Amino acid sequence: MSGRVNSGHPAVMRLALLLCAIFILSGSGCGSGKEVPKEADATGTLMFEDGFESIAVGDYPDKNGWQNLFSRKTAIVSNDRAHSGSKSLRLESRANRSRTDYVPLPEIPDRLTYEASVYADPIPGRSAFIGFVESFGNMGPVYLNFSVWSGDGSVGKVLFHRIPNQPYMELTKFQVGTWVTVRADLDFASHKANLWVHGELIARNVAIAPKEFDDPSYGHVVLGKFGVTETNWAGGGTGMIYVDDVRISSGKTIDIEMSTASSANKSEAKIAAGSTIER
Repeated sequence: MSGRVNSGHPAVMRLALLLCAIFILSGSGCGSGKEVPKEADATGTLMFEDGFESIAVGDYPDKNGWQNLFSRKTAIVSNDRAHSGSKSLRLESRANRSRTDYVPLPEIPDRLTYEASVYADPIPGRSAFIGFVESFGNMGPVYLNFSVWSGDGSVGKVLFHRIPNQPYMELTKFQVGTWVTVRADLDFASHKANLWVHGELIARNVAIAPKEFDDPSYGHVVLGKFGVTETNWAGGGTGMIYVDDVRISSGKTIDIEMSTASSANKSEAKIAAGSTIER
């Protein structure tokens, strides 16, 4: 008698199916023998999160850690619209004066990720800034920030500012009147970043400024304020943006292999609006 097992025998086949079912239920997989790859844990350690649901409509979210940098009009929690849940933070600006609110970050880790969703003002030419902010007198430079620019009021652009006194990097376009979700994975050890829009990796290993540097226009800068800004200009009237689902975390790695967005959604870097706002 042969010592081989007849794999075609009904009893053997039933046993194989049973073992396969056990492997599947245990998460081990079945078939090729290779371990099924799992998505890397890239969430990092949560530093700050706000969806504004805990704040009453009409109130300022100072209880959640927000502070005002440049007032110029108002910022309140609103139920006009929301990216998720029923509330968001509404910022209003007035002609020639912007509105900026921020969350202080006591320490900036070597690896930091921030993410937010913004509903930009549909007025042509207006921008919403999401990223690091600072104050020098009545000037409010922004750093390592996204600009959600309303363009002609129909088709807007998402841009990113990497280094002081350098042009914005154009990332993609969007339909004005819709929410835009942006995310930056910043690696200050390598001075590189991965940039995401709507969950798609748009730009990889983008050169960025360090977390402490000398701005040729304003002097020494130490990043520590994560903020959102509704911009404005002379004769611009009242502007309004909504911000929701703000999330800041540390420890996220930027070298995870992910598929990039299609080339149709990418644009070459080009000069856009400057990175400093007069308040």
